[in-house]
Amino acid sequence: MNSASSTDTLSDSSKGRRPSRSLRDGRMEPPRWIPRDTAFLLDVGCNTGDFLYDCRQHNPHMQLAGIDINHSAVQIARAKLPDADIHQGYGFELPFSNGRFECVTCIEVIEHVPAKQRPLLISEMHRVLSPGGRLILRC
Repeated sequence: MNSASSTDTLSDSSKGRRPSRSLRDGRMEPPRWIPRDTAFLLDVGCNTGDFLYDCRQHNPHMQLAGIDINHSAVQIARAKLPDADIHQGYGFELPFSNGRFECVTCIEVIEHVPAKQRPLLISEMHRVLSPGGRLILRC
């Protein structure tokens, strides 16, 4: 039994239901969660940079950074976004200064991080987040 309204939940398309209004209008997509006035954004686990590229489309003036452990993916991200600050490395060892980013995203990554490293990952993301900044986690 589901007591939430269809605008607050995802629908089960495997049962022939239409996607919820929040999914259809894009409210469930992370680029919509980033404040429009964000000047500095870090994507932890950026992979090939698709999310950063989408952010660039929404805000061409945003300074973008990313980190991923996959060397090949990092090379693709760098080619896709030559002006972004893309690093190969671990999210629990961020090579960025304290408070540098107004927004830090970690989308569908944390569940792949070993359980012992998760507190350090959260701590590192908090360290590079500016006071009053926004941390977006999606599993």
